[in-house]
Amino acid sequence: PAGKIDVSNYYLVAAVDPATYDAAGGKNSQSHAAITVYGMDPGLAVYVVIGGWIGQADLYTLGARIYGLKATYPNLAYVIIEQDGIGSEVINHMARVYTDLPILAVTTKNIPKKDRTAAYLKPVLQAGMLRISDAKEDFLVQVRRAIEEYPVNTRSHLQDIIDSLTWAAYSFRNGPGSERIKTKKVSAPNPYYSLASMPKQGS
Repeated sequence: PAGKIDVSNYYLVAAVDPATYDAAGGKNSQSHAAITVYGMDPGLAVYVVIGGWIGQADLYTLGARIYGLKATYPNLAYVIIEQDGIGSEVINHMARVYTDLPILAVTTKNIPKKDRTAAYLKPVLQAGMLRISDAKEDFLVQVRRAIEEYPVNTRSHLQDIIDSLTWAAYSFRNGPGSERIKTKKVSAPNPYYSLASMPKQGS
């Protein structure tokens, strides 16, 4: 359906696929990334892509965008982030700064993209269990294009969308603890806690 979808009773996850930094380098380097917000319709037992984003952002802007999903989707259960490559930087940043947002880190263990997609996303597509709103939102337009052109050119930005969809499908199918693509919850101590609890001099 076009327009706003009532997702108040959906179990929602967001899947983030951070790609490479651009060639400029430096602290303001932009990373290509795709964020897919995805849930299951409990009445129809189908997966629904309800929103997301794709583009370039520096680490801090990307982190703020990910955290902002909480305000948009109050029933967001957690965010899954591919930790390979620059993903580890994103995960560490999120764990330090946004300590109240559950993050699930996943690693590919060098499993090729096409094998990951074939194992997790392709069965969902073949079964007709994926729904995408026909709203004119740019991200949703690009998701529909990525699905129509699947398998897409791996150098295309559409591959980032396919990757984030794959992680979303993986999280619903397997949850934490998969033997094939191992997951781990990331928890990093907030440095401000230790500073606040430093003993007084002479104690």
